[in-house]
Amino acid sequence: MFNRDRRSMRLVFAAVAALTAALVNVLPGAAVATPGPPNRLGPVQMQNAVNGLAVDAEAGDMEEGRKILQFTYGGRHGQQWWFEAATGSSYYLKSNVNGAYCIGLDGTLAVLKLCGGDGTTWEFDKVQADTYLLKTPGGEEYLTSPTTAGGKSNSGVQLTLGSRAEADTGRGHWHLTDLVLEEYTPPADPRLDQATFLTTHNAFNSYGDGFVFPNQSRSMATQLDEGVRGMMLDVYDGSEPEDPLRMCHGTCVVGGNRVFQDGLADIVTFLQRDADAVVTVFIEDRVTDRAKMASEMAAIPGLKELVFDPEVQEVATHGWPTLSQMKGLDKRLLIFSDHSDVPEVGVRLQRNWTVENFWSMGGLAGNKDCYTRWDEIPLTRQEPGFTRLFVMNQFRDAPTAITAAIDNGDSLVDRALNICGPAARKTPN
Repeated sequence: MFNRDRRSMRLVFAAVAALTAALVNVLPGAAVATPGPPNRLGPVQMQNAVNGLAVDAEAGDMEEGRKILQFTYGGRHGQQWWFEAATGSSYYLKSNVNGAYCIGLDGTLAVLKLCGGDGTTWEFDKVQADTYLLKTPGGEEYLTSPTTAGGKSNSGVQLTLGSRAEADTGRGHWHLTDLVLEEYTPPADPRLDQATFLTTHNAFNSYGDGFVFPNQSRSMATQLDEGVRGMMLDVYDGSEPEDPLRMCHGTCVVGGNRVFQDGLADIVTFLQRDADAVVTVFIEDRVTDRAKMASEMAAIPGLKELVFDPEVQEVATHGWPTLSQMKGLDKRLLIFSDHSDVPEVGVRLQRNWTVENFWSMGGLAGNKDCYTRWDEIPLTRQEPGFTRLFVMNQFRDAPTAITAAIDNGDSLVDRALNICGPAARKTPN
């Protein structure tokens, strides 16, 4: 599902967009025997349900004995598989690089083998929609991931056989995920998790706000006026205990800084002027004095009244409200911190409410794989009562106006449709 709105995709500045997206919740259930995988017209990626990593052929090479690994997803052909009936209720799991090769076994280790050889057939037991156990025919051993955590640090590990108990930890549950997201039109009044938000990285670090080495060309106020609805802010203690909290990039001594209260005041002023707007703030939080942070934020006129606190609003139980409901409550500002809650002003720990892919594509944008920023919270993480917001990062180590023009627009849409969306099983917007 994806809304291909090219106009909003082009509303980018001298940095990069991050995106917030929706997930259709699927609750876990008991596995039941099925005659085979769902009828599909083309290949799929097979993705571990608990750590989000994809089944991959080692180095993408088609050669007998190559390891079958779990790997971060990048849409490569070595991560694409299709199914062909074998004997009885068993199937071959065929590579989309060369259909002569299948996922097989060398003892208890998963390897690439010529289809038809010993240990190259599998049976499917359905767990839930598009999620299956893959077991050895007539046996009780299952294709299993060796780790529950995902991310780059757990990528490249060989898959193995495991018991039913090991498989049912989720390590043996496999999503069959389409390679390209289905396009769709969101509802007229979407829930927050169905809405699209253009987000700027280091939104404060701009020419417009006086910074010397900026990521953005326009000031925070101008970004909001031109359509930005999410802002990533780096916040630090002041130089002295009596100094106000500051926004700066890496250091508050060189390159410029700005008072945190002033930046938040820009957002509050904008929301008071535009009653239809909803804004989300993501704080890269280096503040040690949590009480000071709470008091400074509470002192900003109008801020507390506008904050939507997902804990107070019981989102974990009832799900996210629609945008019209947020407007009706006049609770149109969400604030997340990567450090901890600041409950006095409704700031919530981000990793409890979102999933987020790793922040950089590298210096030359060569790393297009989409994987979690937090190993213990895969992009595919599901909750029983609500859908986590998906923050999709799309920027380099040091973005500039020139590289932003390259990395956004069609490049952003392509990565969202073909890599990050399938990797998260959610629609990046």
